[in-house]
Amino acid sequence: MVARNRTTWTRVDFGIAVALLGATVTVFALLPNALGDADEAYFLLHTRRILSGQVIYRDFIEQYTPLGYYLMAIPFALFGANVVTAKFTMAMFHGGTTLLLFGAARRLGVGRGLAAAAGLAQVGLCFPAWPMASGHWIAAFFIALILFGLASPGWRTRRQLVLLGVASGCLIGVQHHKGIPVVLGVCLIIAVSSGLDRHFGTSPDGAPRSGALRDLLAPYLGGVSAVVGVMLFALVLQGSAGELLGQLVIEPFTGYQAVNDPMPWAAVERFTRGLARNTVVPVLRSLPALIPIGLARGFLAWRRRDEDRVRKLQILVLYSSVCALSVLYRADFIHVAFVVAPFFVLLAETIQAAVRAAARAASAPSWSGRGFEVGIAFVLLISIGAGLHRFVDQWRERYPYSADTAFGRVDFRQPHEVELVRAVRGELEAHTVREIFCYPAFASMYLLAGGSNPTRYDLVFPGQHGAGDYEEIISVLEEQSTRTVVTGGFLKPGDRFMQYVSKRFDCVRTTSNGRGCRLFRRKGAATPR
Repeated sequence: MVARNRTTWTRVDFGIAVALLGATVTVFALLPNALGDADEAYFLLHTRRILSGQVIYRDFIEQYTPLGYYLMAIPFALFGANVVTAKFTMAMFHGGTTLLLFGAARRLGVGRGLAAAAGLAQVGLCFPAWPMASGHWIAAFFIALILFGLASPGWRTRRQLVLLGVASGCLIGVQHHKGIPVVLGVCLIIAVSSGLDRHFGTSPDGAPRSGALRDLLAPYLGGVSAVVGVMLFALVLQGSAGELLGQLVIEPFTGYQAVNDPMPWAAVERFTRGLARNTVVPVLRSLPALIPIGLARGFLAWRRRDEDRVRKLQILVLYSSVCALSVLYRADFIHVAFVVAPFFVLLAETIQAAVRAAARAASAPSWSGRGFEVGIAFVLLISIGAGLHRFVDQWRERYPYSADTAFGRVDFRQPHEVELVRAVRGELEAHTVREIFCYPAFASMYLLAGGSNPTRYDLVFPGQHGAGDYEEIISVLEEQSTRTVVTGGFLKPGDRFMQYVSKRFDCVRTTSNGRGCRLFRRKGAATPR
């Protein structure tokens, strides 16, 4: 029989879990009600478009699978589509991720202090890298959920494998480019685990080995297929199947790569230096070093026939590796922050193993090693907490201006942003049809001003979108006689769309800071009173 090193939960564990969840919610409650102009607003706007009855891939362009938008739509439908609902929904997903990491670490035998540090690191190190509502964070939740399932001593029972497959299918449903590699990685973990059965002569729970590899893969892949199959069936019923291939497969490999080059692991580029100051980039950059360390430890445990450690490390090392591989298409520090949650559990387990090995080598009493673990955990928790405190203070200072908008009371960086929102709302509220087009990456204005986009394109990037896309946009704007256009940032001389705007629209407002945010009204349209 294999000596188990797993841990059952006690009231203390539940108390720590409640404290972690409370800390996460508190961080979000203290943050300003800010709204990102591009990616964050894009995610929330698409959720709103779905709630209004529009069909994803048909009525608007999207490069990710749809489950994240539907999950976000539930609280929007229950509590209202506004910035506060969006913020606290993200708080719940981050809180869930934190609890799952803590739970996975405890299931793998990590002490309470280090397990708590592993969970809180998700909020303390990862969230500040991208402090916005995003489907990426929903995907991070499912990545942690899969790890929590793999950490269970009985994870290879048929029921557990089906549930693991359902969680993996949900990850595909949120972001397929991460979900598919993770599914393949879990299949590899199952295969390696089956090989360990043959080597050790037992299964993970210590019972005699039984069952062929296909008997393990079938329920897992069945759970994956059930979720993905239902999702695809629903999309076909909605009539959007014809756009799936182009938007989910072809576009990410063509248009996305045209404007987003691959980057080194945890790289910081010119446009993201401000966000990089929110987190400890060197820590995110160094996490892959745990993989060769884990492999070496696994080999030594293999030599000692320490089955429990071998099985534990094969899950943590393989799963962390496949999560890292899933963002190599653009592995800047922001994308790294989305997938490194398993590394925090691996780090906590590695620190604990090192401390206990050092205590044994020094012939120190066991309580001294555990006391040292608690001390390390205390230092880590205090450091993470101090970093979060600093981040919250800086973020609150960054958004000192507050105003009522169509998306609730939102905080802004500059007064000119408030002025522009009020001007656009005035334009739209003067007319029954509140259509507006924002260009190129100004999706927040649709939410802040309460306008609707008559086209399928909520973000438009020169280089990613071609002549056909521009022709479609212009054709729709002309057909609908759309009165209002707002532009801001990322514009180059000779821009195709701006040439059209200069012919058909008059500029009626330019932001006072001269950064190029402008409000246009169609020529000949009546001035609102």
